[in-house]
Amino acid sequence: MPPEETITVVFEPGGQAVQAPPGSTLMEAAETAGIVLWAPCGRRGTCGQCRVIISSTDGCAEPSAAELEHLPQSEIEEGWRLACQAQVVSDVTVSVSPRFAAGKAQVLEMGLLERAAPAPNVVKRRLQLPRPTLEDPVADLHRLERALGLSTGTLNTGRRLAASLPGELRRHDFNVTATVIGDTLVEISGPDAGEACCGAALDIGTTTIVAYLVELRTGELLATASTLNPQATYGADVISRLDFIRRQPDALDAMHRTAVQVTNSLIGQACDEAGVDNACVYELTVVGNTCMHHLFLGIDPSNIAVTPFTPAVTRALSVPAARLGVDISPVGMVECLPNVAGYVGADIVGAIVATGLDKRSDAAVMIDIGTNGEVALWTGEELLCCSCAAGPAFEGAQITHGMRAMTGAIDHVACRDEALVISTIDDAKPTGLCGSGLLDAAAVLLDCGLLASSGRLGHDAADVPASLRERIAGTDPNRRFVLARPETSAEGTEIALTQRDVRQLQLASGAIRAGTELLLAEAGLARDDVSEFLLAGAFGSYIRPASALRIGMLPNVPADRIRSVGNAAGMGAVLCLTSVQARAYATELARRARYVELSARLDFQEAFAEAMTFP
Repeated sequence: MPPEETITVVFEPGGQAVQAPPGSTLMEAAETAGIVLWAPCGRRGTCGQCRVIISSTDGCAEPSAAELEHLPQSEIEEGWRLACQAQVVSDVTVSVSPRFAAGKAQVLEMGLLERAAPAPNVVKRRLQLPRPTLEDPVADLHRLERALGLSTGTLNTGRRLAASLPGELRRHDFNVTATVIGDTLVEISGPDAGEACCGAALDIGTTTIVAYLVELRTGELLATASTLNPQATYGADVISRLDFIRRQPDALDAMHRTAVQVTNSLIGQACDEAGVDNACVYELTVVGNTCMHHLFLGIDPSNIAVTPFTPAVTRALSVPAARLGVDISPVGMVECLPNVAGYVGADIVGAIVATGLDKRSDAAVMIDIGTNGEVALWTGEELLCCSCAAGPAFEGAQITHGMRAMTGAIDHVACRDEALVISTIDDAKPTGLCGSGLLDAAAVLLDCGLLASSGRLGHDAADVPASLRERIAGTDPNRRFVLARPETSAEGTEIALTQRDVRQLQLASGAIRAGTELLLAEAGLARDDVSEFLLAGAFGSYIRPASALRIGMLPNVPADRIRSVGNAAGMGAVLCLTSVQARAYATELARRARYVELSARLDFQEAFAEAMTFP
């Protein structure tokens, strides 16, 4: 049979060219080119966020119904298309806006890291063993145990290593380097093997992924590396990715491969920065929400999406790195911290380990604000957890001019001397609006009277400065507040907060507050009984607490009772890497945490409806 005809698709900027079968989508071609396009809705064509420009309108098939819904005819004539819908029919060049591509994002890597004496699960030591004699004829493995200070029979080993042990000891005149993981001898080599003994910790978030490289003997953090989660091309949030798995039979394998590939890339970057060989990394600890945990391990998470939201596994798992394809030492192990429930994962467990939330004498709440908000409440005696589906609005998805926290994103908005003031990441020309800017913009509009408590965006309030009033454009239900005019934006287009965006913010903010207040009610506590509200994760660290309070995302408490704890989940993964005690603590936390399911509760629906109203 003759080879199938292919079509050349070139992506700009960058000039990557790929061959694509006729009828494949621009999204599929981008994936072949190694370009990750933002697809918050999981490629269903419902979000309109994967916009690209094609060089010739006849390079793709006629626009789909989804494209006609999201793109006005004038934009289609200019070449705008949705990458997940547009099918290639002839050679075409595609221009990708930075707003819709997974470029270098603002990723929060660090948080509060408790310094403690390292007690890692991995021990690598150079040993000079006494040679056997008639007076001391003990077995080779016992001799090794004794040199390591272990009791007889406590060290395990596989048949292959046991078979090579006698030869290795005698070849090196009993001067060897032994590596032990847990209670298992995994490697025996000569004295010149080097003593580098490292581990890595991985925080797999729905939006971002961070890797940490640590010297296990000292607990020193050698390097970090981070990136956006490339699984974003399958959906911005957990629900979208679960839906994609249900619709596409090979999606689970694709997401698993993607997770392993990005893990290897980040560990490689960290090792290169520190000048460490990957083979000297003996252990990897992993945290993430339950869905990300399952996808990393190649476990089908589909049942998390349907009642009663059952995960395949919640306990801690230990897997040989080679079996997963993780590029560390061939004898290395991957240790996944335990989850609590389908929507409360090892990330919140790691965050509690890092902050010692349950070691306090007073009541405290920790909120990891993201597409799947997770809330942990320590009452002083009991640990309660819940989740609240905030959706991807905080990540800029489903927001008209939304984008992730990347160069050019409007990240803060204020009103000074009756004038609107915006700031952008890297002080670049504005390209779009990210989550922290979304909160600030709403808070400013509430303060000046241009946004009603109902969420109606208007210009009928008294005493509104003219400089702000004139930024209101359009009529209901398409009213908008202009944040950046075309002449000042990076792409020559208006950037605005729309009425629809306000509704999306109300849904996301209301879910977080309703979940928090219902958890307090479950414990019989009022907001004033809580000494501190800790905000974990990137979004919780970059937002202004005053804006979060103004829009009612958090219970109405004094701002000084709100504190950011940074990437607490990642710090928890690091602690569990360097301390077997911290790892045991994580397992115990997950076991005794009481999960409160909110989705079917009538009082949650009532609290949610009430929380959607701005204060």
